[in-house]
Amino acid sequence: MSAIWQWTTRRLAPPAELIKDAFLYLDERAGPPFDLVLRGWLASIFFGPGVVMAISGPSESWVYGITHAVPLFHSEFAALFGAAIWLICPPFLFVGLFARAAAFLLLVDTAYLELADSSTNDSAIIYLTKDYRVMHRPLPCG
Repeated sequence: MSAIWQWTTRRLAPPAELIKDAFLYLDERAGPPFDLVLRGWLASIFFGPGVVMAISGPSESWVYGITHAVPLFHSEFAALFGAAIWLICPPFLFVGLFARAAAFLLLVDTAYLELADSSTNDSAIIYLTKDYRVMHRPLPCG
């Protein structure tokens, strides 16, 4: 039994070491640029709508009052607070300064808007389950 084990480890050790070295090289060389591109893409998702929110002003507070009925805050304060979060946090996320705190604030803001009052607007979870049922309905027999 030990002879088979020794033969297997001698045969598989060099390819495993080569794969490990390749992953370490990619982590050192391609990791930081990939991380920067990913953080930039994620920041642009929130920063663009944040600029639109800040420019639109009164119409955005109307949207917060009617469509996104935020129960705890006045609609104007909620619109201003949402625009501030979506304008301040993405640059911090992109630069990497307080990135975890910025990502957490964006997550809380998005989750609160999505789940605050699910009786007036459908949440994404309901849409996903509806799409799943439509796409995965049973096939007709025969």
